[in-house]
Amino acid sequence: MQQRARINKCDPIPEELLEGTVTEAKDTQQVTIKDLFKPNIILPRSLNMFFQWFSVTMVYYGLLFASTSLSGDPYLNFTLVLLAELPSVPMYLYLPQIFGRRNCLIVTQIMCSICCISGGLLIEVPSLSTLQIILVIVSS
Repeated sequence: MQQRARINKCDPIPEELLEGTVTEAKDTQQVTIKDLFKPNIILPRSLNMFFQWFSVTMVYYGLLFASTSLSGDPYLNFTLVLLAELPSVPMYLYLPQIFGRRNCLIVTQIMCSICCISGGLLIEVPSLSTLQIILVIVSS
């Protein structure tokens, strides 16, 4: 703890605060998966996170695999979808620090859902195939 305080350029931690921390850690009870569902506040949050994880993963892989069946060259479409992910790494690292994790999550999921629904509706219009590919790239 003292080393972390020194690295973070904080004042040294008083010794009386550090006394007994090791024994307190040994006295705590074992944490299990059931603890995710016991408190009334944690249960809906855990279920929401499970649902979000499942739905985002399914949409991501669905878009990735469906990108090859869009009009045009399937190899080019797949490459474009993969290249569209490159800007997401810096955005993932810096935007939550600026706008907050919750706001970034809400905005990106709404934007992706609008693009996915619009791209799905454009299947019936072959003249707008370029717009459909752009919407799939944006939503991935």
